[in-house]
Amino acid sequence: MRKFAMVYPRFWFGSTGRLIMQQDHATKLVAIYLVTNPHATMIGLYLCPVRYIAADIGATEAEVETALGVLGRIGFAEYDFDQELVWVVNFARYQIPSRSPTVLKGCSNMLAALPRSPLVTAFHTEYASTLHLLDLPPNQSGEVARTGIREIREKRKEQKEKEQEQESIDTLSRPSPHPIDMVSSVQPLPESQADIQPVIDTWNEEMTHRAAEKNLAPHKNRQFGPLSKEWEEIRRRLGEGCTVEDLQDAVRGMFKTAFNNGETGRAYLSLQVAMKSTNISDFILKHREASAAPDDFDKWFREGV
Repeated sequence: MRKFAMVYPRFWFGSTGRLIMQQDHATKLVAIYLVTNPHATMIGLYLCPVRYIAADIGATEAEVETALGVLGRIGFAEYDFDQELVWVVNFARYQIPSRSPTVLKGCSNMLAALPRSPLVTAFHTEYASTLHLLDLPPNQSGEVARTGIREIREKRKEQKEKEQEQESIDTLSRPSPHPIDMVSSVQPLPESQADIQPVIDTWNEEMTHRAAEKNLAPHKNRQFGPLSKEWEEIRRRLGEGCTVEDLQDAVRGMFKTAFNNGETGRAYLSLQVAMKSTNISDFILKHREASAAPDDFDKWFREGV
């Protein structure tokens, strides 16, 4: 059983989260259960019988089955009723603590231990490159799985097209705001030098420290202007609710990650990599996990301090 799970604030106001919040109480409860329950693994694909969900959240099995169907149409999670497998589609992007060889091997082992299912092959197709997954054993591949992938992808594509169509209709039907209202309602992304420069300075400090530690050529401090991709990524993360301290910790965490630090091959240590939305939560966790004493670490996860 996992000792902790991470649920980010974006769960509530992201595009998928907003769709979930429009559903009934049972669907919302099942959604949060799927990312926090004791049966879940870090890859987000695991055995979870409907009867377990129903017993844990105090709902009927029929309510759970209906909720799972809704979550599938939204694109949040897929469920294989034959094998009682659930796949929270983007779970692995945020829950896997690092990309170390040991963790990556663990991901492959978890996948190999699961029964034959279209979801297993769909997961492998989605994450094979990112997680360096081993090839699936023969008992987990085949025409049944390939057919399942097509059905899942077609369903997700169809749902996305419907959402975009509805969004276009909503935009056209919305009354045009008064010019003054438009000016007052637009919230510009933060772009203050005082907010962005500390993150750049932290990256330069880590590059300098790494060069000295590994006897490399001295690092020459770099500066990134307002039109650079690095500046833009920092602005976006601040606009999403990250603090300057969060972004500095993400930079430090990137340098503590074996894969990014080049311990398994080429190093991937650009500031842009540190600021990518798909990486930042992993890097923050990596730094804070390494920096906290065991007791402090447990307290940090329990109390958020």
